[in-house]
Amino acid sequence: MPIASYNANDQDAVRRAYILRGPFQPYGHEFPKRKIRDRDRNFTCIWFAKYDWVEYSIKNDSVFCFVCYLFKNKKYKG
Repeated sequence: MPIASYNANDQDAVRRAYILRGPFQPYGHEFPKRKIRDRDRNFTCIWFAKYDWVEYSIKNDSVFCFVCYLFKNKKYKG
């Protein structure tokens, strides 16, 4: 749920709660492979150690920037 969808008076408290929890980084997850051109590609949990701001969504099979989620401007899609 976007932080901007919370009541304006609650948004800072929601951000602090997310910061305490940290980005979702499922180390034990088996990341699905997908074909890109002639090669199978997939996310690797090594990137969690290299980039501590990376967050992974199992539901969407997508990678996100944790800081961007916390502070993105609701006027812009991204």
